Amino acid sequence: AATEIINHHYHALSHFIGSPLFF
Repeated sequence: AATEIINHHYHALSHFIGSPLFF
């Protein structure tokens, strides 16, 4: 559950920052 939330946040951050490194 926590992993999914973190993954979602990472994906959102990657889109927000626009950096493929945060995928």
